[in-house]
Amino acid sequence: MAVLVGVTACAGSPPTTRASELRAPMPEVTLPRLAGGTWSSTSARGSALVVDVWASWCKPCSKGFPKLDALAARRSDVSVIAISIDEDAAAAREFVAQHPLGVPIVQDAEQAVTRPLGVDRLPTVLLVDADGTVRYRIEEPSERDYDDLGALVDRFASSSSTDH
Repeated sequence: MAVLVGVTACAGSPPTTRASELRAPMPEVTLPRLAGGTWSSTSARGSALVVDVWASWCKPCSKGFPKLDALAARRSDVSVIAISIDEDAAAAREFVAQHPLGVPIVQDAEQAVTRPLGVDRLPTVLLVDADGTVRYRIEEPSERDYDDLGALVDRFASSSSTDH
């Protein structure tokens, strides 16, 4: 079980939420889906995207999975993707078998998404606007942070068209 370079923390007790507004482009990458096939970061352009970054060795990373599934189920205008930074896809699959997640799951072993965006804590949630700009980052989100994702998406979805 290797800790990947750049990700130095995993939420523990007590959780410490760190949130920040950003204006960074979402890296344009194509990543393998754990269920087969690929996912492109540009495929969600035109709608809001919620990205949950996690790893199998981060036990608290599964706490938001039910909230992400609920958000995806109630908001057809929002795409939700979970990005595992595990080097070993089997470890990610085993983690998801123990902690089911209904949204698409991709593997970013090379940290092509997380490294350029400065993600160094897990879990981390990124909110990407319809133009492909990462607008908000929440490191080590609390249960309330996950509950508030819909309102944050609305905030940045409505402001992205006026920020150009």
